[in-house]
Parts: sequence; structure tokens; C-alpha cells
Amino acid sequence: MNVHDRVEAVFKGDMPDQVPFTIYAYMMPKGEAERRLRSKGLGFCWRADLVRWEHPNCDIKTVQYRENGVDLSRTIYRTPVGDIYEINRIGGEYNSSWKVEWPVKSREDYAVMAFVARDAVPVPVFDQFKKTVADVGGDGYVIGHYTYSPLMSIIVSSVGFETAAYHMMDYPDEFWALYDAFNEKARKGYRVVAKGPQFMMLYGGNVHPAIIGRERFAKYVVPCYNELADILHENGKIMGVHLDANNAEWADLVASSHIDVVEAFTPPPDCNLSVADARRAWPDKVVSLNFPSSVHLESPDKIRAATLDILSQAGDGSRLIMGITEDIPADCWEKSLEVIADTLNASGRLPLTP
Repeated sequence: MNVHDRVEAVFKGDMPDQVPFTIYAYMMPKGEAERRLRSKGLGFCWRADLVRWEHPNCDIKTVQYRENGVDLSRTIYRTPVGDIYEINRIGGEYNSSWKVEWPVKSREDYAVMAFVARDAVPVPVFDQFKKTVADVGGDGYVIGHYTYSPLMSIIVSSVGFETAAYHMMDYPDEFWALYDAFNEKARKGYRVVAKGPQFMMLYGGNVHPAIIGRERFAKYVVPCYNELADILHENGKIMGVHLDANNAEWADLVASSHIDVVEAFTPPPDCNLSVADARRAWPDKVVSLNFPSSVHLESPDKIRAATLDILSQAGDGSRLIMGITEDIPADCWEKSLEVIADTLNASGRLPLTP
């Protein structure tokens, strides 16, 4: 079986020939080492959008500039109810950016951001998704990608983590009115993406109990997951969530949710829920994990031992994907990925035996 066949078998509840091994496509090293690792079974995990968002009643412009030796971009949102702007630092690792200023800075900015959210119209980009699938072929698996859930959209993209904590208390009416606006925006896209060509859809994530808290997760986040999951299930598709932080605090809430795939699940020593406990808590869910990032820094023997420990906790190995979803230090990736691949080839044949 190739990488695509293995991942698809896991998502469909079947047993592949061995535990799949994937890495986010933009993290895949290039060159001779890449060819060697791929020959040992390492494949792409490619996240591709299914919609783009248009704003017929907003004027949105982005300009790039350099200030004090730093590359920045400023995005200005001009609307009938006012203007706001955000600034991002660009040129980070993997072409990433980092917010320097969030668009919502004051009480008055909430109405503008709510207008932008309600003005958003989802436009399918299914042909682009299909082309990515054809390009990747058997060398990996392409999953559909959707935006953050509404509360995380506000915190990550609009307000910022620290400011959100203050604004929830200082401007609760405005804050939760913006949540309603983002919820309306998200719902516009649910039935659009449900008709897409993907089988597995990833809905946001990056939630952490120390920031969101169990109560808000249960009240404002899980219901959004369930709503989209139910629509996807009606259309013969499944849904995953990028839950890459401490999951012990809400493992029961995830268990009772309609999520099919816990993606980027990170076991100890980096996070606080073991693979064994995850399998007990979520026997009907796929655990698509992130090999703990701190272990990449260790010796080959310790990396091999950590890989074997994960396999030993995984039962028969069904509903399991070994993944890389977080950064690996530049001087570690070749050593670490090769050890993991070799260990899976030697000991990851399915079904696993104790």
C-alpha cells in the first residue's frame, strides 16, 4: 500500500498494512534526504482549502513594507460602518506570519469586525482541491481545511489572546455579539464544504484548556464542531480537529463530541494525555498524532524507544496515524525522521501485537 492508501484505510475504519507515517507537506525536507525518507514510507499530509471568502461590501487591501529592518504587511478593512487595520510580521519559518497588531483594538472596532464577518461569502474552490489531490497522488493524503471555530477566530485572528481576556470582561456585549457574527459566517460555509470532493475535513483547532477553559470549550466550541460534523456525516464525510495541546482536561468532552479524528494529538512528554489513555477515552475516533517535538532533540536510541512506546500503547494499531505536525529543528529532522520511519517499518506492521 502507498501512503494515500494507508491513510484512507485508517480514515475509513479499515486496517492498512502498517501504521501510516505523514508530515505536513510544507515541512517536508527537499533533496536526497527527502527521496530516501519517502522511499521508507514517509508521505505528505496536505491541508487544502475548499472555499475562499469574498467581501462584496468591504474594501480590503494589503500592502507590504519594511520598517526598522523588519518585513511587515498592513491589511486595511474599509466598511460602511468604519475602518480597522491589522499588521503582520512576514517572512517567518515555512513562509509564516505573526500578528503585530490585531484588527480589533477598541470597543468601537467590534462593530466593524462584525460587519466584515457578516459580509463574508464562501466561494467553492473545489477544482483547486482536486488538482492538489491529483498532484500528490499516492505520495500523501489531502484533507479539506476549514477556518477556525468562531471563538478561536476572534481570539487568534481578531483580538489576540491577552486582549480577548480583558475584553470578555470589559465589553461582554460587544465580544459575544462578534462571536455571533463569526458563527453566522462559519455556518454559511458548512453546507458548501460538505458538498466538496474531500473525504476528511479539518475544522480549526489549536484550542488549549489554559486559555479557553473547559466551560467555554463545552459551551462555545464543541457545539460548532458538532454542527459541522453532523452536516459532513450526512454527506458521507468525516471531520477532524487539530487538538495539539493538553487534552486530559477535556478528554470526556471530546469523547462525547461528533469529532471523528483527533488530529495533531501530542502525547507526553510534551502534553498530558498518553496514547493509551486517548485510546481508552476515544475508542471510536482516529488518533492522528504529532510525534512529540521535544523528542526530536534526543539521541536515535531515545527516538526509537519513544516510537516503540507509542506503538505499545496503541492496541492493535487500528485508527492510528503517526504524524509530524510541529516544527523540527533544522539540525534534527533528518536523524529523527529516519529513525521513526525505520522503527515503523520494523515494528509498525498491522495488526500490532503486544
